[in-house]
Amino acid sequence: MGKKGFTLVELLIVIVVIAILAAISIIAFNGIQNRGYDTLYKAT
Repeated sequence: MGKKGFTLVELLIVIVVIAILAAISIIAFNGIQNRGYDTLYKAT
């Protein structure tokens, strides 16, 4: 065959993995942000 490039399935797998990592990052960031707000309100 000798075709070069990525198949549709491979591209979809990469997109899904990136989406999962982005979701985990957003959830973690929101948790850190909420803890910062809690600390700020406790300090005042």
